[in-house]
Order: sequence, then structure tokens, then C-alpha cells
Amino acid sequence: MMRYLNSTILCTILAGALVACSPDPATDTDRVTEAERAEAITSPEEDQAPEDQSQATQTASSITVTRAGNPDGRTVVLIPGLASSDDVWDGTVEAMGDYDLRVVQVAGFAGADPVADISAEKIGDDIAAHLAEDTGSDTVLVGHSLGGFVAMRAALDHPNVIDELVIVDSLPYVAGLYMPEATPEMAANMAQQMTQQLASLPREQFNAQQQASFNRMSNKPESLSALKKWGETSDQATVATMMGELMGSDLRTEIGSLTQDVTVLVPFDPQMGTEKDQVQALYEAQYEAAPNVDIEVINDSFHFIMLDQPDAFYEAVKAELSD
Repeated sequence: MMRYLNSTILCTILAGALVACSPDPATDTDRVTEAERAEAITSPEEDQAPEDQSQATQTASSITVTRAGNPDGRTVVLIPGLASSDDVWDGTVEAMGDYDLRVVQVAGFAGADPVADISAEKIGDDIAAHLAEDTGSDTVLVGHSLGGFVAMRAALDHPNVIDELVIVDSLPYVAGLYMPEATPEMAANMAQQMTQQLASLPREQFNAQQQASFNRMSNKPESLSALKKWGETSDQATVATMMGELMGSDLRTEIGSLTQDVTVLVPFDPQMGTEKDQVQALYEAQYEAAPNVDIEVINDSFHFIMLDQPDAFYEAVKAELSD
């Protein structure tokens, strides 16, 4: 099982950090403007989303939220992972147009301007503030990787605003995967050191390491170029900070206080080198304290389930939303 932990989950997360860290800010030509971001959610047949699929963009200090879909439908907040663009949800937006979709772009990721003092708590607070200003209906947070961690943090801090969670390949205690005997205090100390190292690592070293880990992010070659671009235009300090928080945090006990139903979507591919039931057991152990949790394994997928197995992903999310 440790082969799976070290070569797949951990390297996937670290690959996101290594891809993203760059000592130089993105150039003006690389940065995505707010107008471009509002137009980023497109259908395969059209250059731009239909007028009823792209509405006014709202900005908070750590996030930008783009509205899409049916404003009268159930509210679904889509939160991307470490160093990812909100474009990662393009297919989801196209497939789930019946819902009131709120697509989040995190500051400092994929060309978005960075902000000071960013954290999972801050991102969660800003999502809750957005929902308070523009109230949704039976709100569901769908978070991928770091976005899943943010979703858990937000649900714990704002239980009256968030009704349900769909966590896409994320865990409450990532450090426990590769340091099973480490205490949370030990993990926090090591995470602090890692943050400093990530922030200071020269870009050339990041590029060399990312190439060795890219194939663990997605099993779709066509997705890898987009992931690389998003990472290369992300702010190094932001990625280092968020990576350190993810690796140094332990929510296993806290999630026992979750009042929301939680669905955890877990990727599995035979290339991971372990058995499917072992993968499921690992996630079940980490989410054991959550009172209302369902673990669902998606076959033939790496970390980016929504890109590797989009139909299975949409089906799983829609099934949860209809319950």
C-alpha cells in the first residue's frame, strides 16, 4: 500500500506544487483578465458560452466567482485544486447547465493575481461571503484536491450556509499517507520547512521535478499541457503557502462535527500498483469520523477525475445532487 501512497497520491499533490512554483510573476500576456475568465466556460461547439450560461463575475479578496448555468437550479460551487484554473470545470459546466453553478478561481493560481495572507480558512470565508451576498439554494460545494480541503474547512466554519459536500480526491490528513507514524505536530513542523523550500526553489529545479511527476496527474495526455500552463502561471509563494497548509493540517477529528452529507470521489487505476479495495479502505479510514460520508471509487482515473473520466464524474455528482 505504501507504494500506492508514495507514487500516486503524494506525488500527485507534490507535482501540482512543483509545476506551479515559479520565481517570476506571470507576464501581462500570460495573465488571464477578468473579462477573459468570464468567457472561459465554453461549449465544445461555440467559442463563447451562451448568454444565459455566463453572467456577471464577482470578486472577493481571495477568489473570483463566475456564475453559470440555471440561476433557479440547485447551487453548486466548484472549487479547483492547487495551482489549477477554473477552466478545469469547463466540461462540468457544460454537462450540468441545469444547476446554479458558481465557478471559483483562487487568487494566485493559473495567472490570477495573488493576495496576501491566503489560507484555506480565508478562501472558505470568502466563498461563504459570496453565498451570503448572492444566496443559493441547497448549496453544495464540489472541491478537487486542495479545493476539497477548502470545502471541508468552509463546511465546518459555515454550517448554516453549506448543505452538502462532494470531495474529489482529497483527504483530511494528507501527511498521514506518507508519514503514518507522524503526529500532527511533527507534520506541521515539516510542512513549515517544506513551504520555505518550495518558495525558494529555483524554477529550473521545479521544471525538472515536474516532468517526472506529470503522468501521475492525469491519464489523458491532452490534459497535461493545460495543467502545465496553469502551474507555470501560478504564483510561487501562493502555491508554497497552500501546499504547506495542506501538508501540515489534520481535520480527521474536526470532520466529526460535519452536519452535511459528504461524498468522496476516489480515483483508481491499475497503474497505481495496489488493489481497489485497499484504496477504498484507506479513504474510509481517514473519513471515519465524518457522520454522513459515502466513499465512491471511480475506475480508470488518476487525480483529475473530472478530466480522466468525465462521464462517470458527472454521473456521480448528479446522483448525489438528486438524493
